[in-house]
Amino acid sequence: MNESRTYDSEFSESRLNKVALEIKKGCGAHNPKLNIYKLVLASKGDLAATFRNLFKEKFGQCEDDRLFDSYFQHITDAIGNKNFRKDNINKKVIGKTNDSPVIELDQHKKDYYVDGVIEGGKYGIERKVVDIKNNTHNIIINKESAVLDSYYLLIYTPLNSQTGFLLIQSYTEESVTNSIKNLVRDFFSNENSSYNIKTEPYLPQKFIKKYIESSTIGEFGVTIPTPLSPSLRNEEHSKEETFEVEIRIKPQSKMPSKELLDQNSEATIFFKNIIKKFVKHKNKTIKKEAFLTDNNGREALAYYDKNKQNRIDIAESTIYLEEEGIFCDYEETGSPDFNKIQEYCLNILKEIKQDFKHQTGSIHEF
Repeated sequence: MNESRTYDSEFSESRLNKVALEIKKGCGAHNPKLNIYKLVLASKGDLAATFRNLFKEKFGQCEDDRLFDSYFQHITDAIGNKNFRKDNINKKVIGKTNDSPVIELDQHKKDYYVDGVIEGGKYGIERKVVDIKNNTHNIIINKESAVLDSYYLLIYTPLNSQTGFLLIQSYTEESVTNSIKNLVRDFFSNENSSYNIKTEPYLPQKFIKKYIESSTIGEFGVTIPTPLSPSLRNEEHSKEETFEVEIRIKPQSKMPSKELLDQNSEATIFFKNIIKKFVKHKNKTIKKEAFLTDNNGREALAYYDKNKQNRIDIAESTIYLEEEGIFCDYEETGSPDFNKIQEYCLNILKEIKQDFKHQTGSIHEF
């Protein structure tokens, strides 16, 4: 007869860890990945939208050192320093257990970032954990318990800027990315705040270039806001409605994505001719996009317009850390080396600053 029991504090932690390891061991799909988001502040009032002004509104008027101290204390509490933070929408929790992680959450005031390893996972479903070498022993995890993984997190908030960055490490199969993004939005802006914050997917230019070099165009798309022709409108309605006309073009043969950056390429000229044919008035808001696929079959959506002729922004593209030399240790813990992830993310942050220096003149930290 199978034995089944509910997990509680009496059950050996080492036993549970052993069972969890057996489940993860050899699971090649549990690979580390990284997503980057740009944080953009907007002011609802007269004050400039900077993290310094936002923090002063939240924590009071004080010097920068004390201001960042207050921010660090409040952000770690919000993450779940004492109690796990529940994300009721995604049915996940984030926070910290009593076990010290590899990298404690810490502040770096001189460089304006907070980083460290947090824990998170699913709750709300009664599930069963089983030793795959002995399926007669089951552990039932109740709805109020969560199965946790560890995640690296970095939040960069330069005080004299309206632009910051959020770096979230997760896995190909497990993620708390949406829960962390919800936390950031709730923390930095609410209906009583004088500021709003947006989170926008961001990818450093070297990864965009690498992706474009190894990908092909699967489909073009042009979206054009167009008034409905008088001949098609109901004469009883005097209001002139505007609709979006979408044009989709699929190349019959593989077309390298890098042609999108060449103003004289077949792809670019074709796009120009399509727009000339359909757009009869100036100052139209035209959205141009392309659906790309790289050598590994990974898809991405690229946006580009007349103001960024030599630049493509890839939406929601992910950095797969195994391709960057960071792997999970499946023989021991099944987890990645978080010290390597931290080092990698700090280098990526330097590259992001360089990108912004070329694009906007730099991020004003001081």
